[in-house]
Amino acid sequence: MKTDRIMWQINEGDEPSMPLVTTKEMFRKAYDGGYAIGAFNVNNMEIVQGITEAAREVRAPMILRILKPASPASTAASPP
Repeated sequence: MKTDRIMWQINEGDEPSMPLVTTKEMFRKAYDGGYAIGAFNVNNMEIVQGITEAAREVRAPMILRILKPASPASTAASPP
């Protein structure tokens, strides 16, 4: 698995921004520090905002996997 992708950064006004790091650097720090990194599948801005706000509050690293929204046909209930 390739782990050198660049993570994106969030800047909102004068709030401290999340650092921009590669996953390789992120994983190395987590391994050395003995902690895990949360990875989240997201498909809308509300979920992204909630996760990033929580991560910022506790100063935790995170990985976001951006998914395209599900089509209406794939989310329809199955026939009985």
